[in-house]
Amino acid sequence: MKQWLKCDVKDGMFSDERTIIVHVKGNGSVEHFVPEGVVKIDGDSGFVSVDVLRRGDSTWVELPTSYGRAIPVDENQLTPA
Repeated sequence: MKQWLKCDVKDGMFSDERTIIVHVKGNGSVEHFVPEGVVKIDGDSGFVSVDVLRRGDSTWVELPTSYGRAIPVDENQLTPA
């Protein structure tokens, strides 16, 4: 199921990509390059389109990277697409 995940958004290395910074459930954050077309920008923050995976009481998202990285997130970081 596609949803929007809240993230910080910065310029990418190339004109057709963005750098996203996503807070991981528990502690820390991850930073990835994603195609510009999967990001909605609002200043330095925004949303990235993700696939949501629910396993038991855990919520994971698959980031739109070339290798499909999955990370655990808090449910309140998601918005319906």
